Amino acid sequence: MEKRRPHRPGARPDSRIASIAIAFFLGGWALAGCAMKVDEQKVPAPGGSGGSSPIPMGTGGAAAGGYDAREPSESGSTVGGTEDGGKNTCQGPGFPEPAVVSYLSSRVALQEGGQAVADLLVLLCGTDTCNRAIFDPGTGYYVSQTDIAMEMVGPMLKTGDGTVYVEMGFPVRTPTTDFGVVQLIRLPDKGTGVALAAGTDATSGGVVLSLAAGTEIVMDEYVYDTDEAKQFRAVIFESAKLPPYTEAPKLDLVIGSTPNARFCPPATLTLPNRPNWPPGTRVEIHHQGFQADQEWAPYGGWTRVATATVTSDGLSIRTDADSGVPEIGLLGLHKVD
Repeated sequence: MEKRRPHRPGARPDSRIASIAIAFFLGGWALAGCAMKVDEQKVPAPGGSGGSSPIPMGTGGAAAGGYDAREPSESGSTVGGTEDGGKNTCQGPGFPEPAVVSYLSSRVALQEGGQAVADLLVLLCGTDTCNRAIFDPGTGYYVSQTDIAMEMVGPMLKTGDGTVYVEMGFPVRTPTTDFGVVQLIRLPDKGTGVALAAGTDATSGGVVLSLAAGTEIVMDEYVYDTDEAKQFRAVIFESAKLPPYTEAPKLDLVIGSTPNARFCPPATLTLPNRPNWPPGTRVEIHHQGFQADQEWAPYGGWTRVATATVTSDGLSIRTDADSGVPEIGLLGLHKVD
């Protein structure tokens, strides 16, 4: 069985490349899903002038296959393990390689409360490469563009790195795309989160992640590079606040969270029954994929990753005993008709 990378893909950076990445990404901001091979690329600081800079990514597998979740990824870190020191093995379904798109430019205006938000790490990424979007203070838009058309595999525009605001992905289907004005969803403040640890519950914003003993937790150490950054923070919001550009299926409730992490075995998810659905109501949980290995969700697309049920007292929605969420980041709930 093929071993797959358990989280964000990309080749392992050597110390020279990693130091360049750190220097250019605001003292530690990483590529949020892209590889660190930026030694031959000029990456401008946020708010700077100039065009977008292509950043190569590692190859993203598309075939179905299993991965050994105990083995650290080439761009991530792994914690946890079975009590006897063995290995947990989780297998996602895998998804076909995304379509190739000829790309010239994309732009989006990101706001909070009607005010432009600058200095975010906004990337237009395919499974093969990334372009950094540059903030234009004159228009309030982040713009990612190239001088000549280039091809990307399954490109999507990512609204930040998911540390201050909920990360969302907008698939790009045409060479030139204007996503207009998008209102960001703020996560709970840094320092208010809870550590993710095997055999414990982590609660934030009413969302509870229950991790079995021996659970492996995999996240990108370049993005989540401190204990505080690794803490679980979550926000629940109505599906009407999710921009249509995410191309989400019909959803009733959305959970945005950080870090973007992967669990083996999948975590039990519990949240308040805000829609007041009757006890026993069946619920599907969908996930937007941000990982180019496409282990659990198509890159930029949505798929069902778990099922849940409203508890007998009607107070909560909880994943079923034979289910659980293998990844967190952006999850959507849909009541089964």
